[in-house]
Amino acid sequence: MKIILFLLNKIIADKSSNAAFSVVSLISITGIALGVAVLIISLTILDGFERIIEEKVTNLNSHIIVSGFGGRDLPLESNFDDILYDAADTNLSSFSPFLSRFVLISKGNKTKGATLTGIQEKNNLNLEKLVIAGSVDFHNGSLILGKIIADNLNINIGDSIIVIFSNQPDKLSFLNPPQIYKQKVAGIFESGMAQYDEVFIYTDLSFVQNLINDKHSISGFNIRLNSLAGIEEIVSQLQQKLSYPYYARSIFTEHKNIFTWIELQKKPIPIVLGLITLVAVFNIIGTLLMIILERTKFIGIIRSLGGKRRDLILLFTLNGVYLSSIGIILGNLLALILSLIQLHFDLITLPSTIYFISKVPIIIDPLNYLIVSLTAFAAAVTASFIPSFIASRFNIINAVRFE
Repeated sequence: MKIILFLLNKIIADKSSNAAFSVVSLISITGIALGVAVLIISLTILDGFERIIEEKVTNLNSHIIVSGFGGRDLPLESNFDDILYDAADTNLSSFSPFLSRFVLISKGNKTKGATLTGIQEKNNLNLEKLVIAGSVDFHNGSLILGKIIADNLNINIGDSIIVIFSNQPDKLSFLNPPQIYKQKVAGIFESGMAQYDEVFIYTDLSFVQNLINDKHSISGFNIRLNSLAGIEEIVSQLQQKLSYPYYARSIFTEHKNIFTWIELQKKPIPIVLGLITLVAVFNIIGTLLMIILERTKFIGIIRSLGGKRRDLILLFTLNGVYLSSIGIILGNLLALILSLIQLHFDLITLPSTIYFISKVPIIIDPLNYLIVSLTAFAAAVTASFIPSFIASRFNIINAVRFE
């Protein structure tokens, strides 16, 4: 084995070879490095999309939503706590009621439709994490607006806006006028998802209940779990025990289009991995064949001195693994550097109306690096064996006389 390593070092360190060989080796290493880097970055971005979107959705909706069929209000059942604890058991983290209504808001000569959602002061949403101006303060029915709403109506913290609401919007008349309130803006939140930032307004639950003149009515419950494992089973149990008119659904059902889109993006990954592996295989085979052609006389001398075929196979296989390892390491470093640049500087932005978030998300998962590296390495070992086997079959006399 020491002799094999000595010969390998001579092949690698020998500077007397044709310059074309060095170029071919460099191209092979570069091809492997780029392939590895591209695949790792793809997995990093897809994981980032899934995790970030899941976090954003659960920040405003929690893990399970229980509401009424057809958007109808629900009675505040006294035994709801027992049913929920029975279904979720120790996985239950918290739950809180909410009440939603469609309203018109106005400032100056600008008017916009929105969804006004009343929540308790102690709720299980993470609005505090999303507020970019002001604070979460529901004193006297103060409002927390989405950033897009605030920008469209030129609303700032401390401004007072008009809230127009009707319990019977299809029966408006002089005898049934809409209710008009003047409310103060206490905070502005930004989730990065346009479907929330341009529609949702949050306020105190009691304020919305006063709008509809019913202090016991709610639209549903936001339920948060300790773990998403088994969430669909919990939803199924809740639905069975609550029955009509309750409608329980998970965030994966509520936002099925988003998560289906993410899953769809992941489907081509095995194909991409296969193509990149195939490119790496041809890179290694082509490079080693060039090396073998360059070292034909060298091979003949080794064989004439008693070197065995398996020694030559091992020698050139190790040479291929060496070149591949450099490419894999460089690919990992390139992927990590580019990921860190995007993570800290947000160089690549996205239209939130299409992609649900405003910047390319990055989740650096060591498992992705390991899977891609091991796959590329396995392909490199396999690819290196083919030309090495060819080299071991050379005729000794012809190889020694080769010029």
